[in-house]
Amino acid sequence: MRVTNGSGAAATLVTAILIITGCSGSTEEPAGLAKTAAPQATSPTPPEEPDPTPTSTVPPALEELRTLELPPGLVIEDIPDVTGAELAALDAFVRFEVAHWQSLLDSEVHDELDDLAADEVVRSVADQVDAQVEEGFHLGGRLVMDPPQVEAGGSDIAVVIACYNQGEVTVVQGGNEEIGEDAAANPIYRVTADLANSGAGWIVTDYRGEFDSC
Repeated sequence: MRVTNGSGAAATLVTAILIITGCSGSTEEPAGLAKTAAPQATSPTPPEEPDPTPTSTVPPALEELRTLELPPGLVIEDIPDVTGAELAALDAFVRFEVAHWQSLLDSEVHDELDDLAADEVVRSVADQVDAQVEEGFHLGGRLVMDPPQVEAGGSDIAVVIACYNQGEVTVVQGGNEEIGEDAAANPIYRVTADLANSGAGWIVTDYRGEFDSC
């Protein structure tokens, strides 16, 4: 209502409003007078992005070598990060040692050696096996290889050096098993192996051991 004539009418209207609000039995404001603040819209928090899965940079051939199944008792502490010719040569060396150790466990020359080593190296393993058969024993226990070192000279020759702990290598004979005399006398030794790429793959061309050199 808009009052335009006379102050008395205006005063009467104000008085009437005061009487109505003063006589009300409730302290609440009449509907429509109280204003409720509208809830503020909030932006939903975006979900955290998961960290991207790191991509493996290990070459498949190196991963395969590191997960190669080893015969009982043979332990290789670590395989170094190598690629190219060094990785290929190291792979051949490790596989040779796997077949070598398995031959001494079984007192039987394993056929895989023919593809992994030169004839004279295979013959040296055969000589070890023949001695075991003649004396009626085979090896057991634990042979530990430290991380081998490999250096390639171009794409067709390489040298691998590895230190071994044979302090827990045993001789199994007639139902008895005990630490071998050689293992007890010379627990630590070093192997130096020459390898060459024959065109059909890498092979061990020379294999020699030295005691007390690691």
